[in-house]
Amino acid sequence: MNQKKKVVAIVQARASSSRFPGKVLSPLAGRPMLQVEIERIQRCQFVDEVVLATSTDASDDPLEALARQLGLSLYRGSLTDVLDRFYKAAEAHQAEIVVRLTGDCPLIDPELIDACVQTLRATNLDYVSNIITPSWPHGFDAEVTTMACLRQAQEEAIEARHREHVTLFLRENAKRFKSIGLQSAIDYSSIRLTVDYPEDLEVVREIYEKVAITDPTVSRDALLAFIEDNPTCLEKNRHHDRAEVERRASAEFYEQS
Repeated sequence: MNQKKKVVAIVQARASSSRFPGKVLSPLAGRPMLQVEIERIQRCQFVDEVVLATSTDASDDPLEALARQLGLSLYRGSLTDVLDRFYKAAEAHQAEIVVRLTGDCPLIDPELIDACVQTLRATNLDYVSNIITPSWPHGFDAEVTTMACLRQAQEEAIEARHREHVTLFLRENAKRFKSIGLQSAIDYSSIRLTVDYPEDLEVVREIYEKVAITDPTVSRDALLAFIEDNPTCLEKNRHHDRAEVERRASAEFYEQS
């Protein structure tokens, strides 16, 4: 049982996105997008500490400044070796169970993160996520693993794609690592609430600001109900297919490395 192990949520973020530079600091209802996301993560019941993991590149100095302003734990590491940065952030904060999140998901759902953590705690699994077979909105992505498994990835992963995508080594070695995917009873995978492009931010802004009027917590139920009642709010970014965006992200990473 993993009930008493320290759970650390690590948010990966950097300012130097080639598709949308500085997106994590873009304003959302008067606050930086990254701040909105962090405040949502801090509502998790089963996360002991939230850490912002950014790079040592000067372009990420504003992210450090935001972390200091919010009193948030911070780790700065490699710009391109994301697995190394992530692992060392977890190690520096004595994580035993690690939640992986990315800084471009401002509408992340605290309850879904907690569900992933609790599933891992209640089992002898190595990895739990809601992305193995996507059924939740893209932007609710959460992954949870043990520190022991993350250490194996850090020590053994040598391919560039495994150094870029922190948990890819675990997912591609499913026979070695016991895993499970949490799926929604309703398929929401066509809904795009992550921010990779300016039009993604427009969609998120419209939804967040209108839902917040009636539900200040901007709960998952309120978000999904608003989208169901206002399906046209998704039209601006519908052309960005999930798989295509991930393919482009990988191509851009290799060009920069």
